[in-house]
Amino acid sequence: MMNNNKQHTEHDNLGIINEIKIGLEKVDRTYQTNTPNLHWFEIMISKEKVIARKKLMKELVIFFIVAISVVSLLIITVLQAPIIFLIVQLAVTIGLPMGVYLQHRKRVIAT
Repeated sequence: MMNNNKQHTEHDNLGIINEIKIGLEKVDRTYQTNTPNLHWFEIMISKEKVIARKKLMKELVIFFIVAISVVSLLIITVLQAPIIFLIVQLAVTIGLPMGVYLQHRKRVIAT
């Protein structure tokens, strides 16, 4: 009896597998998929590389302009008005840790 049930289950499983295969074949015949050719993909990749390169160059130019500006202001401040430089340094030294602490405290209270 147990052997008969096992054979019946295997037969049912094979029937289900065959139905799935037939259904998938119908879907494949009904919906033809056309993959683009390799040349199209290569063109798309080269376009994306050009766009990424332009974006990188733009970001690097902005970075260098900002960096040069910051360093120039730092040098001018140290050489022309050292007391202002010291005040800014003191404010940042005290203000930055305090700001981080307050942000952390705000997050802890919110949660």
